[in-house]
Amino acid sequence: MKLLKPSLGPLMGARKYSATGANQKLILRGISSMNHQKGFIRITSKDGSYVINKLFPIHKTKDYTGNIEIEGLPLGSEFNYVAGIVSGDKQLSDLKGKALKGGIRGTLRTREKGHAKTMFSFGSCRHLGKHDDDAFKQIAKNYYQDDFMIMCGDQIYGDHQVDVSVPLIGYKVKNPDKEHFQKHYRKAFGKTWFKKVTSTMPTYMTFDDHEVENGWSGQDYKRHVKKKALLKNALSAYNIYQASHSNAENLNSANPKYYYQFSHGNCDFFVMDTRYEKDLQKGSMISLQQKTAIKNFLSKGQNRIKFLVSAVPMFPDAKGFIVINPQVVFDPHPEERWEGHPNDRNHILELIRKNTTSGQNPNVFILSGDVHCSQVSKLQHATDPQFVTYNITSSAFNWTIPGLNDGNFAKSKPLEGSNGKFIPKNLTGTVVNENNFCRIVVDDTHINVSFYKAKNGKEIKSKRVGIKLKDSEN
Repeated sequence: MKLLKPSLGPLMGARKYSATGANQKLILRGISSMNHQKGFIRITSKDGSYVINKLFPIHKTKDYTGNIEIEGLPLGSEFNYVAGIVSGDKQLSDLKGKALKGGIRGTLRTREKGHAKTMFSFGSCRHLGKHDDDAFKQIAKNYYQDDFMIMCGDQIYGDHQVDVSVPLIGYKVKNPDKEHFQKHYRKAFGKTWFKKVTSTMPTYMTFDDHEVENGWSGQDYKRHVKKKALLKNALSAYNIYQASHSNAENLNSANPKYYYQFSHGNCDFFVMDTRYEKDLQKGSMISLQQKTAIKNFLSKGQNRIKFLVSAVPMFPDAKGFIVINPQVVFDPHPEERWEGHPNDRNHILELIRKNTTSGQNPNVFILSGDVHCSQVSKLQHATDPQFVTYNITSSAFNWTIPGLNDGNFAKSKPLEGSNGKFIPKNLTGTVVNENNFCRIVVDDTHINVSFYKAKNGKEIKSKRVGIKLKDSEN
């Protein structure tokens, strides 16, 4: 039996571990010229003891993609798989046990439930261009045994032309339709090395602004007819290619929940929504419901390492207007960042302060992107010497113009709106402002943070941070 090759995928999404197995979400894109088709995947353990065959629908209304969740994969195992497209009249009985040709082949592995060490890569801001696949080449070649990858936003630049090699020069697109955004994803997600990474390891994503338009805020865009139409087109494509294989919920409802959680080993992750729930009229960055979810996330399991994933850095603040070159002023409006929403930021930082372990070795960290540079920043409290947390920023996977630099941040100035209480400090010297990605390794006592050149994988900077966990859960 011959399988047709999918036009994209399989792209591995969220994975959930239990005491008995692992569930794996994935997305596959079919063939746009084929009216009736289904997706198929066969997963076989390398020792031959486990075989599963799955047939699932391909949806024309979802840009010919299909999603499936494979349940009950054995723990601590390595697998081979073959995935492809078959004509719509095929049944599972037509494929079970048959020798399969064609399609696409790959591997994946599951960890033991109690696996102590967690290893992952993360980054943000991938502008289409000559070097947009460099970072993923290095990850695929050197870190293919990592547990997963996190992409913190701007996976596409949907407000730019699809075929632009230099950003910011003739890049703007007026009234882009749904197909424009879908084309961006097909091109970005179809690159050779990106496919190699995402077809092997789970990949978790969240949006920043360029998935829709520079500076967008969901609740404000919903109030304007033209912006509402733009938001609908962009989120339709986002739901297909990013949110569908995460743990986001209610995507097809009037109130989608784009924030979500996942866990691995001794680590828990809360992926925030800092865009759709933003409401500039109310001066809020996130909703009350998301605040409550974050509170619950931080208050439980304090014997575990916790990561908050925010598309934009929580700290340090920017130094006013930042001129990158005569054409570009970076984020001139504070409402684009957490500093423009001090009440929400202080609320989250106080939640961290009240729920973190005591002492100078914390168990709560923030991961972020957006600013086209990378750094590790430490946050302390003026009257609480026991409090400390870190913001680890990684950006950009690919950006033609050099990013921000060390002088663009108020590194030791108290955070705006914190009454002088929360004070940041840069821990890695000058920031990294060339194309890069970050890799984090977590064990029971430390996290190791390393930044690598996207072009050749050489280490640029690293930082080792001690952690301290409570002996039992609250």
